[in-house]
Amino acid sequence: MKTAYNEYSIQYGRHDIYRHQSTGIARRTFDKVYLAMARSLDPVSEWTYQSPVAEQSRFGCGNMAGSVGIFCEWGAQYEEYIVVFGVALPPGEVSLANIEQIEDVVRAIDARMAEYLGKSLENGD
Repeated sequence: MKTAYNEYSIQYGRHDIYRHQSTGIARRTFDKVYLAMARSLDPVSEWTYQSPVAEQSRFGCGNMAGSVGIFCEWGAQYEEYIVVFGVALPPGEVSLANIEQIEDVVRAIDARMAEYLGKSLENGD
């Protein structure tokens, strides 16, 4: 389903991929490092997407320093990989349209990771 949204509502985005030596190291790093950093981001009730491929994931948003805008970030662990995708929005701009736009990108990341890891996107196997 295509959603009409203001193409200028997302001010910028970033996408990082980190590869660790093992799934266990990635899991511990996600749990102890990523989730500790991401705890300053509040869960968003409109976010309902759950990755069928990632071992674990988290989405949240928070105010940027100086109240210059809102930063939303999704992070996930896929085997030995940790993937982080974040966007900056204008102050007060966390709307359903923004969430849907971010989800579109996260679904594309999921599809690419499923393909790369040789997993089915439908059931995560």
